[in-house]
Amino acid sequence: MGSVAVALSAHRAPMQVAFDVSVPISRMNHADQRRISAVLREIAEEAAEVLH
Repeated sequence: MGSVAVALSAHRAPMQVAFDVSVPISRMNHADQRRISAVLREIAEEAAEVLH
């Protein structure tokens, strides 16, 4: 399994939170990692505003 994780900034959230996606390594290439990372960063930014 391969995974991509993005943590919320500590100063934007009252707790440590991270979002993680795991995918079978045979199905993940570098383009997938970049795309998943970009989506997770967007989700983390939106979540930080809600959790703040």
